[in-house]
Amino acid sequence: GHIANTLYTFANLYAPNKAQHRFIATSLRKVIDFAEGTLILGGDFNVPLAPLADTSKGTTSLPLPLHILRSVGKTLHSHRLADCLRAQHPEGRDYTFFSQPQQPYSRLDYFFLQHYHLHTLKAASIGTATWSDHAPIHITLTSPLYRPASFSWRLNDSFLAKESLIADSEQVLETYFAENTTPDISDPVIWEAHKCVIRGHYIKKGAELKQRATQISDLVLQISDFESLHKRDADPTHVVTLTTMRRSLAELMNTLHHRTGLQTKAFFHTHGDKCGR
Repeated sequence: GHIANTLYTFANLYAPNKAQHRFIATSLRKVIDFAEGTLILGGDFNVPLAPLADTSKGTTSLPLPLHILRSVGKTLHSHRLADCLRAQHPEGRDYTFFSQPQQPYSRLDYFFLQHYHLHTLKAASIGTATWSDHAPIHITLTSPLYRPASFSWRLNDSFLAKESLIADSEQVLETYFAENTTPDISDPVIWEAHKCVIRGHYIKKGAELKQRATQISDLVLQISDFESLHKRDADPTHVVTLTTMRRSLAELMNTLHHRTGLQTKAFFHTHGDKCGR
C-alpha cells in the first residue's frame, strides 16, 4: 500500500519453534515474489539470531542446532535484509521475550529492512512487555514526501459512549440555553455561541482524560524500569511486581481500547464498500 505517496510492502512472519530456517526461507521466497516498494519484514522468528548478543545468558534456551542459525543468517543476507535494531544500536543489548521456565531473556522478534532502504530508518527500539509475554518493537521511518497536516480539534468519539459524560453535557446545554435565551439576544447568536460552550466543555473533559494518559505513561515507565532490573539481576520478586503493575495497566487501558475499537469501526464504515460507490 501507499503511505504519503510512498509504496510499502508489510510482511509479518511467525516462525515455529522447530525447523525455523526452512520456514523462513520458504516464506521469504513468497514475500519477495510479490513485494513492491520498500519491504518491511517483521515478526516472531522464534530464534535469537546472535545468541551471544541476543540472550541474557549468552546462549539460547531452545534446542537449536548451529546449522539453523547459519541457515537463517544466510537466507536473510541473500535477500539483503538488515536487522533494524542492530543497525541503530550495534553494541546494545535488549530483549523481547522472557521465558518463565528457564528464566532467561531473548530477542526473538525482529524488524528487517533491505539494506538499500536503511537510509529511511530513523529509529528502532524495544518497548515494554505489558499484556503479552513478548515486548513490542518500534521503528520510525522517514519519507521525503511526507507533509504533516495542520492540527484541528476533533471530538473524542469515546465521549459519546459514556452515559455520565452525556448527562453532564446535557446539563451544560440546558443551563446555557436557560441562562441565555432572552429577547435581547437573537436566536442565531445564541446558537453559534452554544457551539463554543459545548466545545469548551469537551476540551475540559479531554484534559481530565489526559490525566489518565499520564497515569498510563508513568506506569509503563515503572514497568520498563523493573524489566531492566530483572534483566540485569533476575530477582524473582521483580516478576511478582511486574505482574501486578501489568494488571493495573490493563485496567487503565480498557477505555483506550474501547475508543480504538470505535475509531476502527468508523474507519471501515467510511471507507468500506457501499451501494453506488
